[in-house]
Amino acid sequence: MTTSIKLYGSKAERFEQIKATLTEQLGYEPSNPEVVGLLMASFDEDDGGWSRRYGGSAKPQPSRDVRRRHIH
Repeated sequence: MTTSIKLYGSKAERFEQIKATLTEQLGYEPSNPEVVGLLMASFDEDDGGWSRRYGGSAKPQPSRDVRRRHIH
C-alpha cells in the first residue's frame, strides 16, 4: 500500500523545520518517509494520542483550515 501526501504553505515549512532539526540530531539527512516515520513513532497509541514526552497533547486539534472545511 502506498500513501502520498502534499504539504503546502506553513505545513510544508514546519515539515522542513522538523526535518532540519532531525538532521542535526541524527547527524545525517533523513528521507521524507523516515521523517514521517519518526513523527508517527512519537504517536502513542496506548495513550490515545501524541506522546507527552514530545510535548504533544492527548487529543491534537485539527488546524482551523481543516475545521472550516468540515463545516461547509
